[in-house]
Amino acid sequence: MKEKGASSIVVIAIIVIIVAAVGVGSYFLLKGRPSGAPTGFRDSFPVNKNNLGPTGNNPYFILKPGYKLSYEAGDSTFTTTVLNETKIVDNVETRVIQDIEESNGQLVEITYDYFAIDKTTNDVYYFGEDVDIYKNGKVVSHEGAWLS
Repeated sequence: MKEKGASSIVVIAIIVIIVAAVGVGSYFLLKGRPSGAPTGFRDSFPVNKNNLGPTGNNPYFILKPGYKLSYEAGDSTFTTTVLNETKIVDNVETRVIQDIEESNGQLVEITYDYFAIDKTTNDVYYFGEDVDIYKNGKVVSHEGAWLS
């Protein structure tokens, strides 16, 4: 069963996603479709792995070591830090992002997420995460961990 503070973080995450989606939609309504962007429905997403790298940013996602965000909701905090570390996942050098969730001052979860950004399109790709779930200061699970 999830702790009370964890549901607050989920609500904040959903709000952030909605705000980002509205922002992206508004941007393209005002600026128009990016040059070379496909029209209509896409059922394939060809990616040249040689264009992917661990550092860069677009208006909504920053992959620069040292960048940090922290959110608070009630007794819960969620801190995301772009680390000065990389990891090879699926033959791509990805940037490591550490997420720390705490509730009532106690560690709940630490994840290490792996992202790369396309240098030509600024599209961000998520390659998975390693997860440590804590209870009483000790790792009790790695549920949710995956790599592409």
